[in-house]
Amino acid sequence: MLREIKTSQRGVRFIFCKLNASGSSLSAGGEQVTVVKNATGDFTFTLKNPGVRNCMAIVTPTEDDTQFYVSATTNSTVQVKTETVAGAAADKDYYLCIVAFDSADAT
Repeated sequence: MLREIKTSQRGVRFIFCKLNASGSSLSAGGEQVTVVKNATGDFTFTLKNPGVRNCMAIVTPTEDDTQFYVSATTNSTVQVKTETVAGAAADKDYYLCIVAFDSADAT
């Protein structure tokens, strides 16, 4: 009988957040992440418990006329920039899922 699977994939964490851009605050995820507003439409999320490899991130808008991109990641930070569809920087609310890795190898 299989009792144990040894794999580094068990070191994956999913951290869910919701940004209230107007107030530069988190309405969810604040116990695991802090947020700093760098400029209009530019936010950096910092993990309170960093991983050992660069994070990945998935952003989901909560309103129309919004586009996002993850501009930078490290093992402890994710930087997200938001714009209107016309390309102007704008503070928008959104959901963010940060994928952190607690194992150095993905294989």
